[in-house]
Amino acid sequence: MAVVGSTIMLDLHLTEDGDVETVRGAVRQNERVDPDLANRIRETVEGNAAEALTREDLEGYTLSAGVELVTGRVPGAPRERITITLDFEGEDSVVAAVDDAVSAPDRARIADELETTAYTYLQEHNLDDVVDVTVSVTPIQFR
Repeated sequence: MAVVGSTIMLDLHLTEDGDVETVRGAVRQNERVDPDLANRIRETVEGNAAEALTREDLEGYTLSAGVELVTGRVPGAPRERITITLDFEGEDSVVAAVDDAVSAPDRARIADELETTAYTYLQEHNLDDVVDVTVSVTPIQFR
């Protein structure tokens, strides 16, 4: 079976009022993404991707989202980075149609929804005013 997918980067940029240890305390559990946050991210990404595929009447695929914490130093401003691998597995004809089904507007919608999910989580931890969220979603490509 063929696999295509997208890599999504969720960056939590600390403002000048932010404390990296406080943010890490809310986002991390050991060297992994906090399970509650990871589940919210996974549900948001998978739900929006599935919705895009349903609109195009695509069937016969497996959809999965893996959520990983980048533990090494990320160049630039202080931030926490979470990467999400969004994969679609299926027969060649099905995965070839995924790129058209999950178009640029759909990827933008995934980014917007993921940003909202992150801000909601940060708000629950009283961090929404000290962290800025940036989401980028790469185009679909063969893995």
